[in-house]
Amino acid sequence: HPFAFAPEDPRLGMVPGGIDPERWDPARDPALASSFDGKDLSGRDACRDELIALAGWAEPPELIVGYAGPLLPERGLDQLADALAARTDRRIGVVIVGAGDADVAEAWRELAAQDDRVFFRHDGDETLHRQVLAGLDVYCLPGTEAAGELGFRAALRYGALLLCAPGVATD
Repeated sequence: HPFAFAPEDPRLGMVPGGIDPERWDPARDPALASSFDGKDLSGRDACRDELIALAGWAEPPELIVGYAGPLLPERGLDQLADALAARTDRRIGVVIVGAGDADVAEAWRELAAQDDRVFFRHDGDETLHRQVLAGLDVYCLPGTEAAGELGFRAALRYGALLLCAPGVATD
């Protein structure tokens, strides 16, 4: 990604906790269409293409935003759905995958039925989550109650940019 920050940049903060770097490693993850790492991100293209095929998009979006993780009201996914429902830009594809709250799932199911640029699957399968994370350009986490959320840490490890509510990803 063409974004660079100096280590002392005040916009950066520490992510508390962390993920198991052996378990969440796109260089060795057998679930992915292609491996990649921080030195060679070229394998992300194949992972992105796999996600586009999974979503059934004949025309690839310029930007894929989304979420993979528990469908919980406190994750703010309703706010994300509202924002995406109001968008008019057809160049953005949306992928939401997770299991959990029936109301959250139904809202996303309805949005996906109305908008062919939204792909939703009510599924908690970790393999699918890894495939989604590896293909996303931007991982969205609009809720403020997700500081311990594994998904955003894994998304960063898998090369996605993070879009979240203030205070979520910093210590």
